[in-house]
Amino acid sequence: MHNDYQELSKKDKKIVRELIDKGIAEDFRKGMQHFDQLIQQLKISAETPQEQYYKLFNEVRDFDKQIGRMYDGRTGSRYLGILANQIAIGLIDLSELEDLNTDVKERLIRHVNLLKE
Repeated sequence: MHNDYQELSKKDKKIVRELIDKGIAEDFRKGMQHFDQLIQQLKISAETPQEQYYKLFNEVRDFDKQIGRMYDGRTGSRYLGILANQIAIGLIDLSELEDLNTDVKERLIRHVNLLKE
């Protein structure tokens, strides 16, 4: 998706930024929930504390890399792509796009469909 962000109205830009921030918060919430479940499993496992730590450390490191790939360099030119990706992986629901301009919404939906293929 090329830099359509510059062509958006102020209202659409604001909505896109708010949705991305909401998606980031949801991404972190899911990550923390995953870590909590892992810790609960590790508490009852027969592994040594060192092995438990190693598993938790690897999960946190992998999550950090995934967050970095998705959100580092978050500039306006990448906003619509980031939002489309968040929709494709279920962080943002399509129904939350209702306040966007119809053209912007359609472009995002097309991009999401391409990502899901």
